[in-house]
Amino acid sequence: MMMRRGAERNTLPNMSTKTRRRVRMWIPQLMVLALGCLALANIWVAPLPDTLPGPRPINTLIFLLICLTLLWRQRVPVAVLFAVIFLVVVQSALFHPSFQNPVRQIPLVSFLALIWCFYSVAAYSGVRRAVVAGAIAGVVILPAFLLTLRAGVHPENILPSLLFFAWAWFIGTTVHQRQVQAARLQDLAVQLEL
Repeated sequence: MMMRRGAERNTLPNMSTKTRRRVRMWIPQLMVLALGCLALANIWVAPLPDTLPGPRPINTLIFLLICLTLLWRQRVPVAVLFAVIFLVVVQSALFHPSFQNPVRQIPLVSFLALIWCFYSVAAYSGVRRAVVAGAIAGVVILPAFLLTLRAGVHPENILPSLLFFAWAWFIGTTVHQRQVQAARLQDLAVQLEL
């Protein structure tokens, strides 16, 4: 009887670990799916006020590319960040090439994708790579924001976006540091057990 209880105790943590791994594996894909559904709803069903004007099929294609790119954010976060920045810039340039009718903000789904990319770079890259990628992304994004300022957009519409990007990057850095610390503690525990 005692051996059975002990065996049950040992299998339950393993089952929860397997379940946790499955959940961790599927949550990012489900989040990308939710982001894609939000984009499609934004384009086809109930456009939000900040949606970029233009042909719906082109907007759909751009958001589809953004969502597909996000599936790779854990493996190659820096490349995903720059790919999403490029797609958002293309999206803005296609629909507002002359900035005669400036956009107050980028579309919500594009903004959420960029926040997620900044978080991913900091969480899944090394510290040095995350700092360099964040700095380069800032250098790339800053001229676009300066152009929108020049076009007549008020700074209070732009500064919160920059703060959200910095906040996401900081949270990703914190998560990365905790993961590294947890791995070190696990290695130390294994060494002490040996």
